[in-house]
Amino acid sequence: MSAKLYAKVNGVLLLIIGIIGFFTSEFLGIRFDPLHNIVHLVIALIALYIGFGNFPEASALSFAKTFGLIYIVLGIMGFFLPDFFGLISLELQENLLHLILGIWGIWIGFSS
Repeated sequence: MSAKLYAKVNGVLLLIIGIIGFFTSEFLGIRFDPLHNIVHLVIALIALYIGFGNFPEASALSFAKTFGLIYIVLGIMGFFLPDFFGLISLELQENLLHLILGIWGIWIGFSS
């Protein structure tokens, strides 16, 4: 499996989540904060740019490693700081999604 595919899936998923967040305050037990929606959209655009752009696989590998690590940290941190200092809320579903994307990113990034 390629890192470019990881970036594409990550980008599409976060784009959908980011857009949904602007139309509802809660979906499937996940609360959407405006700041969190913007973060999702920014990361989605970066991921889509790398995934669909004319970049070498090495760029996608760097994305997978970097964001894989960030997602793992967010996923773990969400269990201990679910309101993230009052800035964004991190529910169980989000923590699990962050952990899945993080483990997948680390696996893709370092197994290639």
